[in-house]
Amino acid sequence: MLTRALRVRKEDFESIIKKGAYIQSPFFTVRFLLKEGKSNFAVVVSKTVSKSAVSRNKIKRRIWGVISKNQNFFRDGYNIIFFAKKASEKVSYKELEDLILNSLKNSKLQN
Repeated sequence: MLTRALRVRKEDFESIIKKGAYIQSPFFTVRFLLKEGKSNFAVVVSKTVSKSAVSRNKIKRRIWGVISKNQNFFRDGYNIIFFAKKASEKVSYKELEDLILNSLKNSKLQN
């Protein structure tokens, strides 16, 4: 998990969702909005993805792991929120990492 300074604040969620652009994949949706300073991140896994808290936390840990491992490759100046989808429960860590990095590279969010 990233430090609190690198996480999206609750006050910013609504503006990112309303005004931000998005990328969709079969396993997640990424919403992002330009801002000043370092990039901030958030991960959302709702109960519709899995009823089990253990599964939801596993998905969150995997996505946070990808973000923290590749933090230096993200462009500065964005608020980025990852919304997991139901299919992300069955994909491996390596596949999830490849999907996230490829999606972000195509959207110019990655250096």
